Amino acid sequence: MKVKIKSGLFTDAIAWKFVKGWLLLVMVWLTLPPFPEKVSGRFEGGSKTVLAGHIRAVQLVPVTVEFVGRAVSVRVKPGQVVAEGELLAELESPEVVERLDRARRRLAFATSRLRSKPQTAALLWREQQQSTVQQHQEAQSRLAAYSLDVVEANYARSQREVTTISNLVQQHLATVQDLEAARRQLDVDLATLENAKRTKTRLEHETRAAASQLKMVMIQKANGEPAVDPAAELEYEDATTAVETAERQFKALRVVAPVSGTVLTVSVQPGEAAGGWAPLFQMADLQKLQIEVPVTARLAGMIRGGSPVNVVIPGDPPQAVPASVKDIQLVPDQLERSHVVRIVVPNPQPGSILIGMECTVEFAHGGML
Repeated sequence: MKVKIKSGLFTDAIAWKFVKGWLLLVMVWLTLPPFPEKVSGRFEGGSKTVLAGHIRAVQLVPVTVEFVGRAVSVRVKPGQVVAEGELLAELESPEVVERLDRARRRLAFATSRLRSKPQTAALLWREQQQSTVQQHQEAQSRLAAYSLDVVEANYARSQREVTTISNLVQQHLATVQDLEAARRQLDVDLATLENAKRTKTRLEHETRAAASQLKMVMIQKANGEPAVDPAAELEYEDATTAVETAERQFKALRVVAPVSGTVLTVSVQPGEAAGGWAPLFQMADLQKLQIEVPVTARLAGMIRGGSPVNVVIPGDPPQAVPASVKDIQLVPDQLERSHVVRIVVPNPQPGSILIGMECTVEFAHGGML
């Protein structure tokens, strides 16, 4: 016997109940809060969250010189506290000495030219023409010989190194200390690159200035030798500036501390070539430390600026320092932690170099939204 089931009110009611039940489940799912985010840290007793932080210098000061010389003596070592203006090293550079002597002779010539009688102006002008041509050629040679290739390659290599070690840390094949060392080298290479770019900009400016002066001399030549020298005053001003620059470089042969603080690194030894904007020393004021805590965007939105925290500085025994959140910054990071919480604390161990070490930061839950 065959049974036929016809659609009717009963089957329609069952289908409608099924649809209402499905819609109810969707509405409940939409109202649920998002799943909690995984945070690298630990929760203690429901009252605080402990995260890892990195100890940085509040201000890292590289000590550089714009020329290349040879180190005669180095007077400091890492960890030594120095005062502003204290002698760090002595350099020698025959090029700097020669540049100063040439600049002084040029100034003497410009002074004589400025004070010369009309009958000697033509002779002085011809000498000035030859000097201008030589200065322009020297400026072009210095610019052509200067290259950013090495410092740019070093910076690019440090960037790749940070990326590689970051990936290895995620795979537990490298340590956080390895990553910190790579980041410190990246900071040094970036400072070196920026200094080198400033040097190239200065050389370009010097070349343009020499070209302008040469153009003016050539215009004067086309108009015939003057009875008086119209460029004497300009030449005197340029010569005075050249002497000031050369004297500043000569003074820089005695490398002194630009600020009071602690010497973190020494990158030059007696007898070695030094300078060219490569940092000779790295200094910092260790009276205060900056703590950086990498966090995800979600966690960064839960932390208030000015919230009280407790920073535990490594030592024997470790020391807890109460502090507060300074600010929260958006930064690129290979470990997908797009924000950094910054905290400034007094250094409980001013005689120790803690830069680059790790610490822990305790966030009270009252300091989060």
